[in-house]
Amino acid sequence: MKKFLGILAVALLFASVVSANAEDEKYVTTLTARSFSSVVVLQFRQMSPDWIDQHFTTEDQRKTVRNVIKGKEGRGLFVVAGGDGYFFPSNIQFVQGYSAYSVNNRDILPISDNFSGKMVEGTMAMGIIFIPDRIDLSEKVEVLYDDSREVLNVAEVGTPAVQSKPDRLNDLKKRKDELEREYASILAQIAELEGK
Repeated sequence: MKKFLGILAVALLFASVVSANAEDEKYVTTLTARSFSSVVVLQFRQMSPDWIDQHFTTEDQRKTVRNVIKGKEGRGLFVVAGGDGYFFPSNIQFVQGYSAYSVNNRDILPISDNFSGKMVEGTMAMGIIFIPDRIDLSEKVEVLYDDSREVLNVAEVGTPAVQSKPDRLNDLKKRKDELEREYASILAQIAELEGK
């Protein structure tokens, strides 16, 4: 019963702290690692401009994060302990085909102080983890932690993980213009078919 309550607390903590829109949810991978005394839940989230805006409060912090992750494929990583236990990001591996790639300290950017080491039940740690360069995200990738594994959900190849607000705004305006042209074309076709 205590373990169930710990898992329930983990789920509620994720639901309350880690929010995202439905589009972002497609690019979330959740991995649950169970040991004798605890449950550790890892959630890997594709980093979008909204994600960065949500988790970093000042524009200076946001610029710093964008500069650090520029040119790298990273994931926001949330870790919640369902019991007193340990979490070590260096135990994470990415597997593709017959190759396994370990994570080292250069691949980890802690955001919270407790991102490595002992975790108390119900606490959450947060950081950024970079995917090794040799991983081809257009192919299936699995993420492993201890004895648990899940397929890593990724955006379509060519979709930038991080975009500045001005770039995103320009992309949205272009998309809006395309949709307006398409809508006008549809209206013209309807009018033609109705004989107007």
